[in-house]
Amino acid sequence: MDNLTEEQIVQIGTGAEAILGSDVYQFLMNYLHTEQMAKIIQSKPHETKTRESAYYAAQALQSFNDSLAQFTQQAKAIAEAQAEADEEADVE
Repeated sequence: MDNLTEEQIVQIGTGAEAILGSDVYQFLMNYLHTEQMAKIIQSKPHETKTRESAYYAAQALQSFNDSLAQFTQQAKAIAEAQAEADEEADVE
């Protein structure tokens, strides 16, 4: 995110917020996470590769979700800072 402009972060954050708020997205994330956990639980003791693969897939889903949330938070922080700057400019 270091190489993105504030405008780009706000655009991405706005889109990320819409995605996170989507019922379809929430359903799919829960479905995919549950699917990976089932693979772990249903694996046989010797199927370590299966468990590891499912674990990494679940971690990737969580990381993606966290990235969306981070963009959303940054966009909100930028918008709040801009609103405060605008209020200060109006006072002067």
